[in-house]
Amino acid sequence: LSHLISHGISCHAAVMVSFSKPSEVFKLKKRLAKIDPYLSQNLEEETVILYPHVRRRLGDLRSF
Repeated sequence: LSHLISHGISCHAAVMVSFSKPSEVFKLKKRLAKIDPYLSQNLEEETVILYPHVRRRLGDLRSF
């Protein structure tokens, strides 16, 4: 992200909070703020909704 910003390319950050500890999300926000406060303030927090088909697909990944 820092390289994109330094070259004037518009970008944003996203994190899957379903698989992240709150303390780790906090650390990520602090790290992003060092790059650019905008990234931290506009961090997109995504969650997984375990619809039946999603649960099946995630179960299939466990076999790898």
